[in-house]
Amino acid sequence: MHLLLDKMSATVIVMTLFLMIFTVNARNGKTMAETTAFYDMTTQTEAFAKILRRDLQSIANILTIAEDPQPDGSTEFRFESRIGLDTTLHSIIYRKKLSALHEGVPFYHVERLVDGIVEGGSLDNLTDWEIFALNEDAGTITDPDDAAQVYVRFEAASPTIEMDVVQGIVWESRFFPPLLN
Repeated sequence: MHLLLDKMSATVIVMTLFLMIFTVNARNGKTMAETTAFYDMTTQTEAFAKILRRDLQSIANILTIAEDPQPDGSTEFRFESRIGLDTTLHSIIYRKKLSALHEGVPFYHVERLVDGIVEGGSLDNLTDWEIFALNEDAGTITDPDDAAQVYVRFEAASPTIEMDVVQGIVWESRFFPPLLN
């Protein structure tokens, strides 16, 4: 009888330890997946910001002073810019589109169009996007010819496994393109 109780006690202890190890392992796997997703989101958002920065620093003409609403529900910010060492002016459009709505939180995708052709953009994880032109004193303008700087701000979120948005990045900057002044 004692032998039977000892074996049952040992089995219960082994099963409890196995369950604890399994739970810790599952939690570590989930944390690792979320960390990897956040890292990927960070690196891809930084790459988008680098291209955005390059475009905005070489603006020659602003065509819209703020995001212009389109019939399909998207918004566009249009300007002309030089790309790299090329002296040709290219029409560049940053178009914000709603990509998803999760528990009341809108997620946007921003496309970058060069001369009407999509050449990149953001991930579908932007929760906020603002871009508009300002005058020299950071005041609002009504005429694109009065533009002296461009303000841009966006937020990107990294969802967890349960799709809760807990981690994010905020990127905000003002650009004073020399060709506008």
